[in-house]
Amino acid sequence: MISKYTGKWINQYKSLLNISIENSKVRGTFQTAIGEPNFNEKFLVEGSINKDCISFIVNFDKYGSIGSWTGQITYEEDKYKMKCVWNLIKNETDNQNSLVSGSGEFILSD
Repeated sequence: MISKYTGKWINQYKSLLNISIENSKVRGTFQTAIGEPNFNEKFLVEGSINKDCISFIVNFDKYGSIGSWTGQITYEEDKYKMKCVWNLIKNETDNQNSLVSGSGEFILSD
């Protein structure tokens, strides 16, 4: 069964998460609007969903980093929102700056 959460999600930075959800599998692409990659570059998304709880990873391949997001999907103000915490780990020799964490929100676009 295809989920009602399948589609294009946009976060507060204008990054684009384009996902397809079937059964408990999350697959798609991610285009970041911040950082080193060009927005036109698409990165593979893989993850899982359990009811309204979602988790996915993005491998930023040639940039030597991997991002992970875990959150909950809610319906507020006539929109689906995905409120997440995220971690980005970078392959760097300076271990003190290799992990960046934060929180954010994606909104399912029409």
